[in-house]
Amino acid sequence: MTGDSFTDLYKDKLVLREDLAERKVILALLDRPVKEEDNRRLEMMPEMKNLETIVKDMAKEKAPGEDGITIEVLLVTF
Repeated sequence: MTGDSFTDLYKDKLVLREDLAERKVILALLDRPVKEEDNRRLEMMPEMKNLETIVKDMAKEKAPGEDGITIEVLLVTF
């Protein structure tokens, strides 16, 4: 295999310098640990009024999960 055919084979997979710089920025953000206050809020159970609002705002005749339960069924339970 010559150098040119190798380059042609993988040219779609080459990382551009701009992409690499953007990835480094994203990785730097990911390395930051979650603050304790943020973690506490993320682990809290949502309030019922928030759940009602979310369910009512969801697209109708759609099933948000693998179980196939539609939003209309969830609205009946509220």
